Order: sequence, then C-alpha cells, then structure tokens
Amino acid sequence: MGLFDVDIKKKDDHLRIKWQLSKIDIPLDEIKDIIEDEQHEGLERTGFQIGQPFRSTHRVVIHTAAETYVLHTSKAGTKSQILSYMNES
Repeated sequence: MGLFDVDIKKKDDHLRIKWQLSKIDIPLDEIKDIIEDEQHEGLERTGFQIGQPFRSTHRVVIHTAAETYVLHTSKAGTKSQILSYMNES
C-alpha cells in the first residue's frame, strides 16, 4: 500500500479502510448501498472524503444508515471487492 492509495480489507465482520494515517472500520451489515460515481465533479458532495480526488480515476460511494463515505481511488474493481466481502459474511 502506497502513501496515496486507499487500502480496503475485510477485518472480521468489518470493512477496514486505511488511507495515510487514518483507519476506518465499517460494519459490513450496516452498509446499505455502494455505487460507483462516474461523474467528473462527483455526485456525492457530503460525507467522509477518503483519498485524493485529484489523483483518482474512480469514486466509490458507501452509504450506511448513519454515514456516507466517498472513496477516491485509482484501483479498478473496488466496488466488486467490497461486495465480495459483504457476500462472505
């Protein structure tokens, strides 16, 4: 994992997102929706912005009951990776 990459892993029953010095754990059963935001300016303007928007080519938006997380990443397949973690649990 590089300093500018958003790293996503499954940790027990949580989705763990690491970026620079931040670590966020989201319970997988609390994730309500995941979308890929393909708009250049981004459809989702609220929520926690994770990653560097100007370096990324992909935006994945995670909606939970309480929060919204916008992942700015250059990794293709991030949404599929998260969905596979959800199907495992």
